[in-house]
Amino acid sequence: MTMATLVATIGLKLNRSTPIISFYRQRVGIVSPAWQEANQKGANMSDVITAAVAALSEKMSGSDFDGSAKFIIEGEGSVVVDGSGARASDDEADVTLTADVDTFQDMMEGNLNPTSAFMSGKLSIDGDMSKAMALASTLS
Repeated sequence: MTMATLVATIGLKLNRSTPIISFYRQRVGIVSPAWQEANQKGANMSDVITAAVAALSEKMSGSDFDGSAKFIIEGEGSVVVDGSGARASDDEADVTLTADVDTFQDMMEGNLNPTSAFMSGKLSIDGDMSKAMALASTLS
């Protein structure tokens, strides 16, 4: 179910101050600890990047990913991961991955394989495909 479908179904209007986790993910029962923590701190849609940094830091911890990758979360901002960790940034990277909030969260929670997301058109990749493949194995 997409955010738009959910909004239409339950007849609510989503605005920038609506807690995304309370509004959406708790309604369908899929909430990772990083996203729950962001919600408990009063997260709104602009705080998705903060939750993404936490989720990527957790996923990348101890990985042997050699390079840099930028995740662009449509309508929210971007996160860069490299040898120094994950951070909110718009820096250049070896590979850029672009997805909407739902796709990104599903990948972080293990509900969607990054390769499947790419093949289905939910994730676009620009740059070094070998870095993208190495990152996909780290995130899976």
